[in-house]
Amino acid sequence: MNLQRLFRPDRIAVVGASATEGKLGYEAMANAVEFAGDVYPVNPSGEGSVFGQPFVDSVTDIEERVDLALLAVPPQVVPGVVEECGEAGVGGAVIYAGGFAEAGEEGEQLQAQVAAAAEEYDLALLGPNTSGFIAPASNLMASFAGGVEHLQPGGVTILAQSGGVAHQLAFSAHREGRGIATMVGLGNRANVGFEEAIPYFDSDPQTDAIVLHVEGTDDGRALLEACSESDTPVVAYKVGQSDVGDFAESHTGALTGDHALYTAGFQQYGVPTVESTTELFDAGHALAQSPEPGGTNVGVVTAQAGPGIIIADRLQRAGATLPELESDTQDRVADILPGITYAENPVDTGRPMPAFGDVVEAVAEDGNVDVVLLYELFEDALGFPQEALDGLAERVDKPVLVATEGPTESMAEDLDALRSFGTEHRFVTLRCVGDPRNGYKMDTALWTGVPVQAILDDAGAPADCCVVAHGADDYYNEFPQAALEDALLAFRMNGTALPRGHGAPVRLLVPGHWGEINVKWLTELELTTEAVEGYWEKRGWHGTGPVNTVAKLHHRERDGDQVSVGGHAYAGTRGISAVEVSTDGGETWSDARISDRLPGAREASGTQRREFARDAWRHWHYEFTASDTREVVVRAIEADGTVQPRQRTDAHPRGASGWVTQRV
Repeated sequence: MNLQRLFRPDRIAVVGASATEGKLGYEAMANAVEFAGDVYPVNPSGEGSVFGQPFVDSVTDIEERVDLALLAVPPQVVPGVVEECGEAGVGGAVIYAGGFAEAGEEGEQLQAQVAAAAEEYDLALLGPNTSGFIAPASNLMASFAGGVEHLQPGGVTILAQSGGVAHQLAFSAHREGRGIATMVGLGNRANVGFEEAIPYFDSDPQTDAIVLHVEGTDDGRALLEACSESDTPVVAYKVGQSDVGDFAESHTGALTGDHALYTAGFQQYGVPTVESTTELFDAGHALAQSPEPGGTNVGVVTAQAGPGIIIADRLQRAGATLPELESDTQDRVADILPGITYAENPVDTGRPMPAFGDVVEAVAEDGNVDVVLLYELFEDALGFPQEALDGLAERVDKPVLVATEGPTESMAEDLDALRSFGTEHRFVTLRCVGDPRNGYKMDTALWTGVPVQAILDDAGAPADCCVVAHGADDYYNEFPQAALEDALLAFRMNGTALPRGHGAPVRLLVPGHWGEINVKWLTELELTTEAVEGYWEKRGWHGTGPVNTVAKLHHRERDGDQVSVGGHAYAGTRGISAVEVSTDGGETWSDARISDRLPGAREASGTQRREFARDAWRHWHYEFTASDTREVVVRAIEADGTVQPRQRTDAHPRGASGWVTQRV
């Protein structure tokens, strides 16, 4: 069963498509046509066209191979339509209709017929009795629900037994300025349930965390094992603590089962659980953006005692530990803030203050602390401790979570003016010029922002001018205007407001260049006719040109004689076409398997500006058999066939390059 063709199709057919507004087939077609690939309305009774697409009688009449069929047809004809889809080589189908296993014995028999037809043709089924799924990054709206076109891309995938809950979670996230990777309503789970979907989205490069809404399942152990085996963080919300079993079974054909047994099972398999949909998405959002914690020891820093007491109480009731801070940390905090209100854990500073960030940093670096939680009421005159938080989680390799409350109006006017230029979403990889050959100072995010060229055009900038970008931290960098032709002023990251540590409210992204030149906390774009030596150039670094090509080897695993290795490859805007692996020190080479290219830039209106991301990494993976230790070498091949140079250079002054070699 190929879930890639179900959830990431190239061509879609809407079976039961209608030109009559208000009908299910019309609403499904209205959403589907926003997809960048081919969309075919299928209905033997249809005449003419709908949304500019001519009707066809059957999926078997479509010359091109269809990956995904959306079935907007009555339940009694679904088995025959699934049979036709199988004959046409369709990879997956979404069945919107109800009246199957949730509706009694006859419905169960009907669902069994559908499942049998799907099994015969190896067809992946979402549903029946589902409202479908949404993948905002590719503008794929395989749902009949209204309003889904407003959902923004992000890093959290929602797998909900109920399509209604899936949509509620996605819309709630949107209201809070957050995005989603994919939202899936599993419905009756004819042959795609949790145990199939979790492994698929675990390997999805757009998914950084998976959240589950679980009513019940026929195979609880398979669900728990799928969660446990996932490298991507998973968090679950199990409903049915009270007696809602009959209602749930009539909803998705699910037996809710013993809530306590499910909860104990999740705990045994290391899967965190929550008690509401609000908590569910909050937890997924935090997991998607944080390093994996090493334990349950939480260090709390608060600027107000009352909220700090509530946080400490809630954490301990949830099973967290508030460890005693190391004596060096307590001395360090006392030196930073003599007479501090409370210097143990939680640390209470009494109110926000200029040295607040130093306190957070001290607690984060404490060896007894696995997770840092910071709370402060926002004060306009002081802002947030952005300098201390910038890169702190990555440096200490532990989650640093911020909770706050306060007015949001201070930046609203400026951001509204910026958005008026027209926003778009892009996958962009950033690599730090100080990143070693096989270091970890490189990552990819989905950014939302405004093209710089639109702002320069609005300002009437002459074509021969230069632009100096200035940041609030006194950093600056100069560019010829041509270098900014495809640059972006980003104000959102992974579907949420840009974090302070990543340059909020606005940062610059220049395609294909080292991360250092992408000015954060941007305050001004200055037009000048003279070249200016940049901030880092004055300090001996010259990594302001195109980024060096790199293939990183971060994954190594051996099971007896079976060895697997993997990592990332990146060449800026030059692109990656292949990754080659040698297991004999560079004498012979083989092609690794590489991930699909990420989708290209998409305007807020849904228009796809490019088919593929212009400046994003690709994952690679390679397996081989060896009983002895091997010298594994990896190199990247750029899109034009250029082989990554072998010669190794250090990070200073122009960025590390060269092949990566490791003994495995």
